[in-house]
Amino acid sequence: MKPNARNKNASKYLKLLAVGLLLLSVLTGCQNESSPPEPESPSQSHDTTPVDDNNATTPADDNNINEGPLPEATDKLLLYIDPARITTMEQAIAIFEDRFPDVDVEIHDFEGNQQDGDMGWTDRFTYTETLQDDLLVGNGPDLITFDVNDFLDINKTIMHTDLFFDMEPLMQADPDFTHDDYVQSAFDAGMLHGRRLYVPLNYMMFVFFTTEESLERNNLTLGSRPGFEELMEQMGIYCEAGEAGGERRLFHMPLGMDMMFPFSGMELLDYENYAVKVAGDDFRMIMEAFKRVYETDKNTTPAFEAAHDEEARMHLDQRTLFTYHTGSNSFVGTYSAVSSVETPVWFPFPTQSGTPVAHNIDLAAIRNNTPNVRNAYEFLKILLEEEMQNAAGIPWHPLNIAALRAKPFYYSENHTDSYGASFDGMPLTKVPDEVLNELVELALGAKALQTFIPRYVRDIIYEEMTPFFKGNQDYEECLASLENRLLIYIGE
Repeated sequence: MKPNARNKNASKYLKLLAVGLLLLSVLTGCQNESSPPEPESPSQSHDTTPVDDNNATTPADDNNINEGPLPEATDKLLLYIDPARITTMEQAIAIFEDRFPDVDVEIHDFEGNQQDGDMGWTDRFTYTETLQDDLLVGNGPDLITFDVNDFLDINKTIMHTDLFFDMEPLMQADPDFTHDDYVQSAFDAGMLHGRRLYVPLNYMMFVFFTTEESLERNNLTLGSRPGFEELMEQMGIYCEAGEAGGERRLFHMPLGMDMMFPFSGMELLDYENYAVKVAGDDFRMIMEAFKRVYETDKNTTPAFEAAHDEEARMHLDQRTLFTYHTGSNSFVGTYSAVSSVETPVWFPFPTQSGTPVAHNIDLAAIRNNTPNVRNAYEFLKILLEEEMQNAAGIPWHPLNIAALRAKPFYYSENHTDSYGASFDGMPLTKVPDEVLNELVELALGAKALQTFIPRYVRDIIYEEMTPFFKGNQDYEECLASLENRLLIYIGE
């Protein structure tokens, strides 16, 4: 790996401060007649003409990635290292440099890469702020890695900017790339208006976990795969009976709108047609169901302690009715620790269609005006390989199907091998293969929404519907106010 190239010129950030404010305006859809025009959208001719002096490139000589109809490779690749993905990116860089030794990989990291591997939120903020500032003025990394929440609204980012390069022509021209190697629903969520502007690296699928004994203690009854109404009815009974509160709770973390949307499977906004979809019976059913659990959920203190080990302990100490899991790691850990004492009950968060929802988390895109398209594309392919998809303990479901099928089994073996017969006083039991297979099949069949539901939109829903949840205002009044705010938001 080449030496790190940290930007130590503080004046750059002062100069870009105003530009950063413009980016926030662009990403929230705000219009400002005095704002300077966006950088001219470059044609996607895949030429290697340098765009800026800092990332000037020349075609690489004798480089085997020049084969075939794909764009010509250059001798440079610029990457920013996200503090949340240090280990994964370093592994991928080592693979890339081994395969393509003639390419000079320039690394920009951030001061948060502590020696012990911990990440500070301040460091992550610096990364996202710098990334946004640089992208707005046509600079930045050749391959962009980011969390879906790093942009205020990824849908508006795509609609109102030309930041991202269409990768689908590259994949179609690449004889070594096969779309069928990936979970198609999650993969194709990056296809917008016929263009593949980003690729998800992994995704969430919410799974609820409880035990037969816990349900019996609370006089609750759930089928093996409960529907949404059945689940919310039982949760409502639990909360209204006053069983939750204090040390006991409905979940180990607050439910809020983060689970209802997107995991109910309901599309709320149509960005293309500037339409809001909250007036129907489906949305009302969700709001009325949430009203029954609102007070308990609002008073829930997040349990940030020891990840799934704490979640298992909360079950065994009867301090929660459910825990929820977004990937195979925490599910395996909780199942292993609880199953030797009580009988697990688990199921995907139910949707109105009956199909679990996949929610893409880590994304990758190629900068639209980079001359190093080919190198960025080859690096992306490394991130999508089975080995990398299972690297660094990433907790969510891999996009690569081979990795998805292998990961829970690998983690299950590693979990019991690492901790032995018990952990923190909890006996560990190997998770049965049939359970892991069922988890894999559910994840393979999960369906991603075509548009993300930004956290800001979920906050608007929570704010506008809270008077209804509290019983202070009727549903129609709250809905009218919500619909008006969402229409203003999507039309900005």
